[in-house]
Amino acid sequence: MQRHVNHQVFGKRNPESGTGTVCGQLTSDVDKQSTWLRALHQDSQATNKSSDSLQKPLVILIGWLGAKERHFNKYAELWQRMGHKTFGYQPPTNSIVLPPIGSAKAAEFIRDVQSFQNLHLNQPQANVCSNAGFLFFGTVLRAIAAADALPLSPSQQLTSNACSLQHNMLQPVKGLILDSAPCRLTPSISARGFTAAVLSKPAKSIQMQHPHLVSAARLLFTPVLKFPPIANRQDQIWQAWSNTAPLCPQLYLYSSADALIPPSAVQQFQELQKQRGVQVHSKMWIDSAHCEHYRIYPDEYVSQLERFVETCCR
Repeated sequence: MQRHVNHQVFGKRNPESGTGTVCGQLTSDVDKQSTWLRALHQDSQATNKSSDSLQKPLVILIGWLGAKERHFNKYAELWQRMGHKTFGYQPPTNSIVLPPIGSAKAAEFIRDVQSFQNLHLNQPQANVCSNAGFLFFGTVLRAIAAADALPLSPSQQLTSNACSLQHNMLQPVKGLILDSAPCRLTPSISARGFTAAVLSKPAKSIQMQHPHLVSAARLLFTPVLKFPPIANRQDQIWQAWSNTAPLCPQLYLYSSADALIPPSAVQQFQELQKQRGVQVHSKMWIDSAHCEHYRIYPDEYVSQLERFVETCCR
């Protein structure tokens, strides 16, 4: 299936991802719930012509598992109101679990980001949502490290022909924002997250409302997560975050009421990043659910982003 791209946005056609364009937004012709790419750009009369806007980072926005397009768009629109050009991607579910698909989608993602960056030279900033976004971006980091023969751990080097990319593409990254992430995948967490995504229901109530489905999913994920190719890929993703992720400032937005991501896991990961020399910023709410901080606290959420961007652009 051929992708028909708005050439004013991407500049070239990529025939491999099977998506179509509607009003400048790229949506999947195959499965709108699983994959869509979009290049959202401001009107030519808006503030993006100002010198201030030209210096603002290009935001690479990576969505969460089961995200509805209308919900995902709200984050892209938020960044646009702040004056940023936005490139968004929703990882397919199978790319999170199946290593070959994850590698292929990461290579496609890298090519599309490169195409977009060729037109918009602003330095990038990544906004990663939930564990799905964290794992997918980690797969991208792994692909970059593998392509450049960089070590993912002190004793391991991976080689790959999935993409050809210079590692210095990571160096201009201005900042990383992690919303409701990360934590290690467990059968229980995977079961709740997957069931909530499939049923399009909040994770906080999924265990109570659908206990049998969650139990069945837990039984499924228990052997799946132990399967060596999948377990090894999970380890490689975490190694990539620990060894390959750029040493730019990071902002963590999370909640002690998150039913999927324990706050202690987020805090432990923050400490690991601090040990790498990363400047870590964080905000923990006490009652907002998974990936709902912006909906519950819109003004405070925007304020956190604005302060972080200002810090990154100094």
